[in-house]
Amino acid sequence: MNLRYSIFFRSLCYFFLIAIVLHSCKSIGETKRFSKCQFKVNRVVQFKAADINMLNKRKVGDLKFNEGVRLGKFVAGGKLPLVITVNVDVKNPNKQTAALEGFDYILALDGKDVLAGVYDTRTEIPALTAKSVNPTFSFDLLKVVRKTDYKTIMNIVFGLLNEKHEPVNITLMVKPHVKILGKKVKYPDYIRLTEVYQ
Repeated sequence: MNLRYSIFFRSLCYFFLIAIVLHSCKSIGETKRFSKCQFKVNRVVQFKAADINMLNKRKVGDLKFNEGVRLGKFVAGGKLPLVITVNVDVKNPNKQTAALEGFDYILALDGKDVLAGVYDTRTEIPALTAKSVNPTFSFDLLKVVRKTDYKTIMNIVFGLLNEKHEPVNITLMVKPHVKILGKKVKYPDYIRLTEVYQ
């Protein structure tokens, strides 16, 4: 009875060991494939200032009267909350699926780091395709630019995007996470995203 139990126990251990190795190989394979993936910033899909949609506004004259009043009150009060959602394309040139567990990010305006955080959503990119992720960033602009006059602040806001909703003075850097043996592992360095694949 003890011999049978011992054989059964060893078989069970071998089974779990093989399962762990296979899972590890799969995770490592996804990791290596993901390291070959290419990234680019596609466009901004949401841009709000003090909860006002700014996507199609290029100048103060594009604001409605009540929107201008609201923005003026916020600026006079010493804060201007911005919400920006960026569409990031991830291209997988491999012949197998690549996986992303999330990423650390740094958002910069005009070359100055203004926000750091974590986008914690798993994304699988099928072979030879591109897939989009849409991280959202929220911050107070007036804590960044240290300006007080309404005209200067609004010129900064209108200058963040072009007419195609592409970021102009916005820089996004990411440090991807992958999972190996059930544990998240981060890339050693940040990747600076631009409007072209890299």
